[in-house]
Amino acid sequence: MPATASSPYPWRSGDRHTLLPADSSVGPGVGRTRPAIATASLEPGDSVLFYTDGAIEGKASSGGGFGLERLVDLVGQTASDQLAAEEVVRRIGRAVLEHHSERLDDDATLVMVQWAGAS
Repeated sequence: MPATASSPYPWRSGDRHTLLPADSSVGPGVGRTRPAIATASLEPGDSVLFYTDGAIEGKASSGGGFGLERLVDLVGQTASDQLAAEEVVRRIGRAVLEHHSERLDDDATLVMVQWAGAS
């Protein structure tokens, strides 16, 4: 999966779980003055998770990074529980920290937005 300098593709969670399209050639603030804009259709109840590479990469005492596959599994589990965005982010953040024995070598930023639909 291609990634920007610090931000892998955003992850869409809802009735279906997919990676959203994004320009992955250059990280934000590096090189170009205007970022490319990607669009995606969301359904009411969908969530979008933005995360930095520190959330899935890095070395844990157990040997490897948290990994995209583990992140995808955890997002799917929490989505099926119909949890609020702040609880999903809290659980993912806790799992990343536990995987790394509470010590991160890089930033691990997680932001989730839930769309309730047009009002």
